[in-house]
Amino acid sequence: MRWKRSTPWKKGTLWKNSIPWMKRIPKKRWAPALGICGILILLTALLAKGSLPDKAAGIMVGLGSMCFALGMVHFLISRFEERHPEQHRLNEIEAKDERNGAIRRRAQAGAGTALQWAVMGIAWIAILTDGPMWVILALAGAFGAKVLLEYALTQYYSRRM
Repeated sequence: MRWKRSTPWKKGTLWKNSIPWMKRIPKKRWAPALGICGILILLTALLAKGSLPDKAAGIMVGLGSMCFALGMVHFLISRFEERHPEQHRLNEIEAKDERNGAIRRRAQAGAGTALQWAVMGIAWIAILTDGPMWVILALAGAFGAKVLLEYALTQYYSRRM
């Protein structure tokens, strides 16, 4: 397959397979590398704590911890999938099931609504406790942005479907 014939905007083409760097990298390779990078970032933050500002050290500790945890979780999941292929197949079927997808989307929508009203509740608490104006405006802005995004996506998907 040549590159010119396999353009990404044509439906049904396998354009990712024609570009070597676009192929999926196995979890067993990048996950330990991500974990090691996380440990290195964490060690750098801890060893250079006196010479770094507190915020930078805190960001580096958080980033290093996150990279290490993410890398190790993905590595352990790939090892589990390797050792238990029948469970991996069942999990894949379940993940691709339309009913489970609908349940996930409904749960995400419910969580978004709950967070939206939690943000508005925190804004009211900030108003009642004479909180800083920027906090109140930021919370109200986040609430308004979520409502506008929800409306825009509703219009987009209603036209699309």
